[in-house]
Amino acid sequence: AQPHAEAAREKLERAYERFEEFEKELRKLTQLPDYEKLAEEQDDTAEQTRKLLDEMPQADPDAANPQGTPGREGVEGAKKAMDRASRNLRGKSAKGANSDQKEAVERLEKAREELEEALRQMREEEQLMLLDAIERRLVRMLRAQTDLYKRTISLHLRIRNQPEPGRNEKDLAGQLADGEAELAGEADKLLALLQEEGSTIVIPDVVADLRGDLDGLAGRLRRFDTGPYTQQIQQDVIETLKELIEVVQEEQQRRQGNQQQGQGQDPMEGDQEENLLPTSAELKMLKSLQVRVNRRTEQFDRMEDRDDAERDRLAEKQSAVGDLTRTMADKLNREEE
Repeated sequence: AQPHAEAAREKLERAYERFEEFEKELRKLTQLPDYEKLAEEQDDTAEQTRKLLDEMPQADPDAANPQGTPGREGVEGAKKAMDRASRNLRGKSAKGANSDQKEAVERLEKAREELEEALRQMREEEQLMLLDAIERRLVRMLRAQTDLYKRTISLHLRIRNQPEPGRNEKDLAGQLADGEAELAGEADKLLALLQEEGSTIVIPDVVADLRGDLDGLAGRLRRFDTGPYTQQIQQDVIETLKELIEVVQEEQQRRQGNQQQGQGQDPMEGDQEENLLPTSAELKMLKSLQVRVNRRTEQFDRMEDRDDAERDRLAEKQSAVGDLTRTMADKLNREEE
């Protein structure tokens, strides 16, 4: 139903603007008005409204949309008022036409409000379902990553004093690497969901960074690197997943609480109604991302054998945090303006 409602709202807005123009014209009726011309223009607008009604399905108990298009009743009333206005204009009754025009405008405005409310509710339901899907995926990923982390520690204790890992240890490392690679695939799916939804700025980049860490873990484990640095990356992944779950659950609870209380958007919370997650949650994740970059950099600095590829990876992470911070600053500045 949403595409029909969106299209109907756009056409209603155009019709509403047309009527505002008519009101201005009607105020000039005392200055030798061309009633026939106004009547023809009124007929044209009425015809456009009729076409709009054709695109707004009526209530049908057997159809997918049994309640019909929201606002249709208001548009029907506006169409009748337009037809009366046309007759009054041809009868040179400016007062009657003006009254009918005002009624049409009021009915169109009411129809637009009904459509906007229906769209808001559909958007809210869609986002709640998406938040639920994201939460379930994150919980599965956290459970799997926690298990991989524990198994990595266990394997490290087995091979740390061996000059060369044995066949069993190599098999175990391969299994761990495959597990991290599978999680990277899950992160890709999650990223696709967030990008398709499109209302958040920081969260998709956090998930993209998470996917990069998971890819890196798969490579390190295939090289039998199960040491402290690898384990720290796994801990960072676990921490990121926990924080993402927390912000998603907080938003779910907020929305569900508002539904139970019958509340709409809180004017103090700005764009939360349109965005999947509030700006406060995005800023929280941005801060956490920088904290993890700091911690990873400190640990890298303490390593005796520093990998140039990992240094480049850290530089890319820091650059990404800087870019995200600028993007968020621009967004907040626009909202303030």
